[in-house]
Amino acid sequence: MESPEKPTPAESPCHAVVGKLLYKRIGAHPITVLAETDWWRKYLGKHESLFNIAEPVKCDERSRKVRQEGNEFYRRQRYREALGRYNEGICYAEVGSPELGLGYGNRSAVYWELGEYELALANIALARGNCYPEGLEGKLRERERNCRDKLDGGRSLGAVPCPRMGIKIPFMAAQIRMEIFPELGRGFCAERDFRPGDVLLDEKSMMAVIDSGLRYFNCSWCSNANFHSLIPCLECVSYMYCCEECRDRDRETCHRFECGIGGKLREFAFSNTMFGPRMFFYGLSLFKDDVWQMMEFCKTNARTAGNPLSIDFANDDRVQEFKEFVKAAPVGRTRNLFVFRFCAAMYDVLFGKHPLVKSLIRTKSQKRFMMNSFLEFSELAINLAYSSDPDGGLVVNMFCSLASVLNHSCDPNAVIVLDAGRVKIVVLRPIRPGEQICITNGRTFWTAESVEMDEEFDFACRCVVCNPETHAEWRAQGQELPPKAVQHWRVLERVMQAEANDAAKPNALQQYVQRYAYLHPNPEWAVALKVYHGTLRMMVKRENEALARAVALAVADN
Repeated sequence: MESPEKPTPAESPCHAVVGKLLYKRIGAHPITVLAETDWWRKYLGKHESLFNIAEPVKCDERSRKVRQEGNEFYRRQRYREALGRYNEGICYAEVGSPELGLGYGNRSAVYWELGEYELALANIALARGNCYPEGLEGKLRERERNCRDKLDGGRSLGAVPCPRMGIKIPFMAAQIRMEIFPELGRGFCAERDFRPGDVLLDEKSMMAVIDSGLRYFNCSWCSNANFHSLIPCLECVSYMYCCEECRDRDRETCHRFECGIGGKLREFAFSNTMFGPRMFFYGLSLFKDDVWQMMEFCKTNARTAGNPLSIDFANDDRVQEFKEFVKAAPVGRTRNLFVFRFCAAMYDVLFGKHPLVKSLIRTKSQKRFMMNSFLEFSELAINLAYSSDPDGGLVVNMFCSLASVLNHSCDPNAVIVLDAGRVKIVVLRPIRPGEQICITNGRTFWTAESVEMDEEFDFACRCVVCNPETHAEWRAQGQELPPKAVQHWRVLERVMQAEANDAAKPNALQQYVQRYAYLHPNPEWAVALKVYHGTLRMMVKRENEALARAVALAVADN
């Protein structure tokens, strides 16, 4: 029998209703943490009236109010808050209303102030295409002319992706294979040498879930922030997208089940547990709403160790990609499992009243399958997904089929970057044939002194650094820094402190890491590794920003 688990305060939901139903109940009856999903469903069935909150709808009056709040933030030069209010106003604007065009026009003013001239031009184009008042057209023309003058004068912050990290790369580097490791499960191994800076993987997320507080700042489908230049769902007020492709894909799969109850989900959902219902409805859509067929596949194939390398990504085989997700098996334990069980039951309450869900999920076995899938898919996705914290505690969660195979090590040989709705994996230090490719989920041997070694993971770390049976041998492999390496490090320091171009610094770091990799894991050499790790992450983010500007300029020009 599992032991009662103490709730983690940081993971407690902020909504009073959920707090009352979950944490107050557990506080009064601690044994409740052992309750199964069925018990929580019966318990919540007695309190369904608490979830009956009014669903917000598009309203020009509301749109105007929050847009004016945005204007106040704009005057105070609090531009991020202004963008959030303008985006909320854009969501609330009624179809065909000038409020929509005004929201885009206001947004263009923010980008002008930030020096993001490509984004300003793109939003000017959006304003003109969405009923911007003719009487204010002069403002747009002047701003457009000023932006063009700045760009013609070479004042762009960068609209050409860095050639060293170019986007025209293979989806996944050749000669990488998947293996099954006894304690780790699936993992990728190299079949050839890889050098620092080599791009191993560039993958768009299959599914993303964002915190409710980011709904007006990040794409609801892929999580891309896109400088917060987003477009709204055409029917509800709680979902925004970085492009029409993401909006259409979400509408075809998940969002058709969310639209109409988005306000309730916004109030009650824990961001990461929403993987459960979104994955379920995504899969149901790919199975063409055939619940029985999906049930049979999941019953037969769940957790049989899927292999994402078998997916035909060239032809965008989403059905096979979802099937490989279902086959994947989680590694380690799920923290606060009672929260996932509670949420699965709560989502069953919320989605169970949606007209489309009611029309498709009719029998008892289908209803049980849906609720159980909410739990199993959320557990699985959280175990395999990656999270980033772009805004002070508000989390973006991304699941990528190939990246989900990678394992953690406190001695990583690759860097993972979650940004712009994508995962990019770049080689950190030389990787030899037969060596497992590992990234870090946060802790590294070069930060061990500043990180508590009992820092909680969702798993017991057994990497070469943490495993008592391998740690001494791993540490003994390090060699002393020779005088030449010390001299080169002093030269490298001067390069890093100089006003060098963006390519010179990572080039110098890459050469140093490559040349003295034989010293690994020497702590002095690891200083360069730490700096290179941060530099690679910065380069990927800058590349994505440059690409976003290039796309925005193309939108404006067209």
